[in-house]
Amino acid sequence: MDMPDYDIRSSIVSEDDVELVAEWLLVALADVEPEVPRDLVEMAGSLYSWRNPDAALAQLVYDSALEDALAVRDDNSGRMLTFESSDTSLIVDIEANTATGQIYPVGTYRVELHQPPTVRSTMSNPSGMFTFDAVGPGSTRIVVYSADDVLLVAGEWTVVIGEAG
Repeated sequence: MDMPDYDIRSSIVSEDDVELVAEWLLVALADVEPEVPRDLVEMAGSLYSWRNPDAALAQLVYDSALEDALAVRDDNSGRMLTFESSDTSLIVDIEANTATGQIYPVGTYRVELHQPPTVRSTMSNPSGMFTFDAVGPGSTRIVVYSADDVLLVAGEWTVVIGEAG
């Protein structure tokens, strides 16, 4: 769009001038996409995912790493974690960069593996079993949703130690 010559020294602005400037601004702003900070997007996603206030934060009730710290440990052994909420149990075994889990009560669930900045998703089989490959080291959390996408349980954040797979 060509802009007409405009004398900025003029103190008289017509209504047509105001409409023309508004039109230019709309055209200019149409091409601008505001960049939202990644951490803000992740926070908003987490808040949105916690839309079921009855969903319980699953408490870590067993961690084989804590038990193994008291005994002689085989460096190649896996790590078993058990999380429990009021009505859901989640057992996860992490070995050789693979997380295999079982959800009780059994059923088909959508399961998310959170390892910032990524979130991966899979479906459990009808027996409540699931697997994630290439589980790397770092902060990790497993979140379980019903088949109709209602948040059921979110495990506590746990640190996975090992080589990235």
